[in-house]
Amino acid sequence: MKRLILLLVCSLGFFSATAIAQAKDAAERAEALRVVDAWLDSVQAYWHIPAISAGVVVDDDMVWSKGFGTIDASHTVAATPQTIYSICSISKLFTSISFMQLYEAGKVRLDDPVTTYLPWATFKPADDSGPITLRGLLTHRSEERRVGKECRSR
Repeated sequence: MKRLILLLVCSLGFFSATAIAQAKDAAERAEALRVVDAWLDSVQAYWHIPAISAGVVVDDDMVWSKGFGTIDASHTVAATPQTIYSICSISKLFTSISFMQLYEAGKVRLDDPVTTYLPWATFKPADDSGPITLRGLLTHRSEERRVGKECRSR
C-alpha cells in the first residue's frame, strides 16, 4: 500500500508540476499550487502519513514548498520543506543499480575484490574465506568457503 501511495504522490506530483510549469499567468499558477497544496494535505490526512515535505520546481526556481504533518511521536514538531527524511534500506537499491550499470558498461567486474576499486577498504579476512567482492556485497554474502578449487557460498 505504501508503494501505491508513493507512486500516486509521484505521478500526481509530476502532472501537477507539469500543469504549473505550463500555466500561462500568475493566477493560473497560483490556482494550480493551491490544488497541489490541498491534495497533499488530504493525502497526508487520509492515509495517515505522519509527514510529507514537497516542493515544485519550475525551470531552476522553487516556486512552492511546504511540509505537512509532524515528524515526532508526540506530534509537536511540524514537517517543513527543509525536513530531512531517512530513506533507510532504499539506498541499497540505488547503489545496486549504479553498480550494475557500471558492470554493463564494462567498467567494473563483479568478481574482483573490492580493494581493486577501493584500495583503502582493507578487511582482515577470516582464515577460510576468499576476498570480499562486489558480487558478495551486492548479494549480502559475508564469506566464501574454499573447498578444493571450488568456492561455495555459506
